[in-house]
Amino acid sequence: MAIRVNMTGQEAASTDREPLPAGKYHLKITDMELTYTKETAKNPNKPMFNFEFTVQDGKYAERKCWTNACLFDGALYTISQILKALGHELNPNGGDIDVPDERKFYIGKDLWGRVGPNKKNLDDEGKPKLELRGFSKYEGGESAVTAGAAAGASVLP
Repeated sequence: MAIRVNMTGQEAASTDREPLPAGKYHLKITDMELTYTKETAKNPNKPMFNFEFTVQDGKYAERKCWTNACLFDGALYTISQILKALGHELNPNGGDIDVPDERKFYIGKDLWGRVGPNKKNLDDEGKPKLELRGFSKYEGGESAVTAGAAAGASVLP
């Protein structure tokens, strides 16, 4: 038995995409949703944002990458970097803040995203996987792959 479909030429030409190598990328936030950690997680039922980013230029233009930003005490590093990258002022000494949860605050905004090895997340061969590791304010410029930065690391698609 089979399922009959009508495949376009573009679909038929589809190939495996080369993963994003280590580097600094001009990203745009193209999707965001509020979700919660699983009940079986280390910190169960805690809020977090799932972010989708799209590379804006260079060889990897239009490629997608994703990260989660936890929204609970002790795990606020990613959302701190994203908020600062979007021009949100944070007290350098910490303290209570209201994290915007409306999509319109995030969607369509530009920032830099750094892809690099995560020594705590290893592949099957024991090599660090490459993933989004940091964010900063975008003030112009083009994405740049870091030559040799991927040596000894595998890459997340």
